[in-house]
Amino acid sequence: IESELFVRRGKLTRALWQEELEFRQSKKPRRPEEEWDQLWVQHVNDVAEAYGLSLKDVWEMASKIMLEEKRMLSQREILG
Repeated sequence: IESELFVRRGKLTRALWQEELEFRQSKKPRRPEEEWDQLWVQHVNDVAEAYGLSLKDVWEMASKIMLEEKRMLSQREILG
């Protein structure tokens, strides 16, 4: 389940970066941050439903994934 969430979060993050790149190159409009957040919420809900788990349990895993992602990004900025 955790790996499923990692994959889904990774895909969303890559899509966000791709959209940011397109914005910088062509000024194509960006999605609001709230829309990206809503997509993540939907993914977490889908995983909980698919595996028959409580939303609370899946959100705990999702929160850990988000914290790890933020930690990795801040390390990248420090090293960058």
